[in-house]
Amino acid sequence: MKLCFFCFATGGQRGKLRLARELIASADTAGRQIWFFRPPVDCVEKKRYKIELLRGNLLPEADKYIYLDCDSLMLKHGDWESDKVFGARLERPRSHHLNFKDEESREHYIHLTKTNAKQEANTGVVVVSAEERVKVAERWQYWCDYVDALLSKRSQTRDQFHFRFVRYDLDIGELPKEYNCYPTCGEEPGEFGAIHAHYTAWPRSKRWYYPHMERVVGPQLELMGPTDGFDNTRWRVIANYILLYAENPTYPVGAEVGVCDGKNAKHLLSMFPGLKLYAIDPWEFKKEQRNTAPHFYERWQNVKKQYEDRIVEMRCHSIDADVPEKLDFVFIDADHRSPAVEQDIRYWIPKIKKGGFIIGHDLDYRGTYYSGDSVRKGVEAVFGNDFHASPDRTWWKRL
Repeated sequence: MKLCFFCFATGGQRGKLRLARELIASADTAGRQIWFFRPPVDCVEKKRYKIELLRGNLLPEADKYIYLDCDSLMLKHGDWESDKVFGARLERPRSHHLNFKDEESREHYIHLTKTNAKQEANTGVVVVSAEERVKVAERWQYWCDYVDALLSKRSQTRDQFHFRFVRYDLDIGELPKEYNCYPTCGEEPGEFGAIHAHYTAWPRSKRWYYPHMERVVGPQLELMGPTDGFDNTRWRVIANYILLYAENPTYPVGAEVGVCDGKNAKHLLSMFPGLKLYAIDPWEFKKEQRNTAPHFYERWQNVKKQYEDRIVEMRCHSIDADVPEKLDFVFIDADHRSPAVEQDIRYWIPKIKKGGFIIGHDLDYRGTYYSGDSVRKGVEAVFGNDFHASPDRTWWKRL
């Protein structure tokens, strides 16, 4: 069964984008892929963009579609292929501070919730089949519009409390508890809600949730998520800036200069299922460079075979690569001697879109054939001190 996991976060919400990065990285660790969408600037109802995604044609073809809130993490287990999975969790009802046109509208809404809705549902997880997704989206939008018609002004609020009508109309059940860990609003502290699809609110509530999660479900869940060293890998640093700065982070276009065995490229291609990557490396094997062993090219071929429809291999030196389109980013991890670093940066800057970024590796790291500050000197020759240092010895600059 072909599955499509997807999420979204608006460009102006740095916190949501950070959480989305953690979700995407945890999915990479769990061997899953999540399609990330950033609502277009002219999107009026950004909080209901998930409805547009379900109803539209932006999602790739699949047998089942799983929407995940970005404030979540993926675990390794969970039989998502099961036909019994539908999604949506129940939780304690909450007030949404709706302003009705009049008392009659309020009474009508209360009557609707009692007769045409199940208990209030959170849309942190929505699981539908390919045949159901448009029907679910259209019914969802109908109830959003219906409720808004009763209000003095459009609520511009989250769509969670409209989803209970959809659950009632289409008889959508709860996602089974055995999937992943998802602490929710219980009646008492430490009580868990009905859906266990993923673990939410980690950065904000780690101290409160985690002890209860381990007590109730046990540590055997193999939690995939942020740790103290969560950012300390270059591909996750790159992923963060793709989410922030790529013109279209659903289908980013980038280049990696100095591919080696393809480990970095493999993670990025896994994290972003729509990524197109130009892979530039001569794969010349020099004795003084310990990281150019012949077997690295063989390893790279295994990566290339796995993602061949999204990789453009260019077996040449950096400044000989002729990329025919503008790029969202370029990652430089090639010759680390200062003149070569400077030359690579100057060559690739014109090939990057305005607002995109250039990023490199091994800042202040001493290798076998270059000094500890050679990469820094090359970067400073172009940007002076106007660049940023990030974890895993990376440096970057937005253009």
